[in-house]
Amino acid sequence: MRKNILFFCLAFGLLGFKGFSQSLNNVPIRDIDIKYFEVIATFNQSNVMTSFNLDLGQSNRAFYNKQITIRDQNGIVLKFYSMVDVLNFFAKNGFELDETYTISNGNIHYNHYVLKRK
Repeated sequence: MRKNILFFCLAFGLLGFKGFSQSLNNVPIRDIDIKYFEVIATFNQSNVMTSFNLDLGQSNRAFYNKQITIRDQNGIVLKFYSMVDVLNFFAKNGFELDETYTISNGNIHYNHYVLKRK
């Protein structure tokens, strides 16, 4: 009897298991219906990146005006320490750099990176 219960629990656990993939707010990146998006990085006067934001467009209500959490395939929240880390992450997930431009406001610089799906 114990073997049957163990088998049932094991089979049920495996059926309920979902594999993880890289995600934005728990939505797999491959499932987000976008062709382009923008990464806006903020740099201080010492040219150190202080933060970055993702602009996925207003039509993506799941992400519009919300803080976006980026997770790896194990569900762990990722932290990025440079723009190269951010760009490499999205390159591994099917995007490529399309265009860059900078807007400055005094000592603060906003670098815009437009990425497109490969």
